[in-house]
Amino acid sequence: MTFLKNIIYFLVGGTAISLVIVRVLDDQIKSAVSWTSSGESAGQMMRERAEHLVQECRRRQVKEFVPTRPVMVNRYTLSSPFPVCIPPKCGSTAWGFFMRQLRHIIPGSREHMKTLVVRHPFVRLASAYREKYLNGSPLNTRSKTGGRQPSQYVWVNYWIPALIHKRLITPSPKFLRRLEKTSKAFRFVAKKAGDTLDRFRVDTSLNVDSSHMTMRIKSVREKVNRGLQEELGAAVHAGYSEVQRSKLQESFNNASISLVEFLRYVLWTWDMGIEDRHWTPINELCDACGANYTYVLHMENREEPSYLFGLLQLQVTLPEVYKSRSLSTYQSDLRNFENLPRDLLARLVDMYELDFQLFGYDKQPFLV
Repeated sequence: MTFLKNIIYFLVGGTAISLVIVRVLDDQIKSAVSWTSSGESAGQMMRERAEHLVQECRRRQVKEFVPTRPVMVNRYTLSSPFPVCIPPKCGSTAWGFFMRQLRHIIPGSREHMKTLVVRHPFVRLASAYREKYLNGSPLNTRSKTGGRQPSQYVWVNYWIPALIHKRLITPSPKFLRRLEKTSKAFRFVAKKAGDTLDRFRVDTSLNVDSSHMTMRIKSVREKVNRGLQEELGAAVHAGYSEVQRSKLQESFNNASISLVEFLRYVLWTWDMGIEDRHWTPINELCDACGANYTYVLHMENREEPSYLFGLLQLQVTLPEVYKSRSLSTYQSDLRNFENLPRDLLARLVDMYELDFQLFGYDKQPFLV
């Protein structure tokens, strides 16, 4: 019996987890691979979620709001050894590293295994809060968290906009003009825009000079393609010189953002049409109704990745201690959201309504 063994470090939640990947190379023993009852159950559950997604996407009221965006799918889809769309804050860093290693071992793409990885909307928000806003710690502690992005990038794209929203920083006229221009363009074209110009639906309730239609449609299309949150960074660059940004960073180096402040900021970016990809609803990032997924994987269920890799004749095991810690974090995150102000919680449920509906997450505990 011949085996190829690789130790791969799976970077999940900032922790290196050692995984033993065992690929069975001898065709004669492939028939010996068997699924545990829990593995079979995980596979069935993922297929049922995919069928649920298909059924929901056939409903007219869903079709009207779920965009078809192949261009966005390409941004977040890994094609080998099987197609999998992984939005930010759904383990995308870990999956990306892992799949890049596997494609050298198992070449080709298996369309029959097309998978969508999803995560509970509120747990995903909590993860974004921990990474981008340090779970409420002051900005000057960021160097201790091991953040991967340069400090200046985080400051321009996340902290200055949030501190403006918090009213600690006065927005400059140039910042406001750039933001208003972007927001007006996005209101002019339907928020749930498609991937080609003819799929944009014009909002005729707005009195906008039709001569600017093509320009604004092109502007929004480019914004959708490169990432909505980059518009905030562009507004900061337009509104504050390098010297001013440096002074702001020095002045507010001890600033912090509470969870409630972060969530109200998230809703503001959503209303303006400039939400960051780390909290953009998944249905807008992975072509939920157009990609014909075979499996919909809940990131919270650690048995489900093992099932998929088992289809490739790989044995993947996560340490039990990590499974327990992950479950504990998941439950703690949800409890934090249950204690939010009612008006804030209701708006968040509304923002992620389709993610709850399409991907099999229960919104009832959070309803007013």
